Amino acid sequence: ATLAGIEDEVLPDLRPDTILSSVYPNPFSHSVTVSFDINKPGPVRVDVFDIVGRRAAIITDKFLATGRHTATWDSDRFAPGVYLFRLETGNGVAVTSGVLAPVTR
Repeated sequence: ATLAGIEDEVLPDLRPDTILSSVYPNPFSHSVTVSFDINKPGPVRVDVFDIVGRRAAIITDKFLATGRHTATWDSDRFAPGVYLFRLETGNGVAVTSGVLAPVTR
């Protein structure tokens, strides 16, 4: 089964010069930060998908310099559940998951 359309894509392997470091906090309730390292400048895109493959957000889509970067997703208007965070660079793709927890009041 295809999850978030990722399995069907033909993309080069992610090389060690781009690292999707973490999604924190995890689980999260209002916002989440994606941390990643770029060792070669270039275009970078970070998308968020729900578990059935619908794009929930594009949280970064720009040219980035070498170094550590973060992108934050404000998840207040989204349903609790598992979300996939997809980092794409000129060197390939990396995917990790995070859990949006229900907010208790």
